[in-house]
Amino acid sequence: LLEEQRGFTRLEIAEILLEEVNDSTGLCIHKRGWTSIHAYAYIKLLERKDLWPKSLSHTSISKVLESAERMPDPIPEELSTKCTYAYKHDVPQYRKERSWRLDTFYESIGLCLYCICFGGISSNCSKASHRC
Repeated sequence: LLEEQRGFTRLEIAEILLEEVNDSTGLCIHKRGWTSIHAYAYIKLLERKDLWPKSLSHTSISKVLESAERMPDPIPEELSTKCTYAYKHDVPQYRKERSWRLDTFYESIGLCLYCICFGGISSNCSKASHRC
């Protein structure tokens, strides 16, 4: 049962990380490559940080959460083609959205091992310093 819960937790984390590829803050409806270069840079960063779904099964959940929280926004290596509406382009805010979603997820996990080990009685802990 515990291993099943760990697997489900890893799937949820993978979903959070991959859904960021479609971050709406960086979309360009004119399909000139702006969105693609940022999404590609984000995917490559996930791979470099060992946060691609396949890698999650080999890493502890606490390390995955820590690495995902610390991961910066990607910097594209390529340029997009010229777009008439480039002045409207915004850089995707992957980290901001990911941080919010991971915090929400972290709070929903349940027991705080730190609190349990040191005599806490609550099943939920909101102290960031207790994160493993």
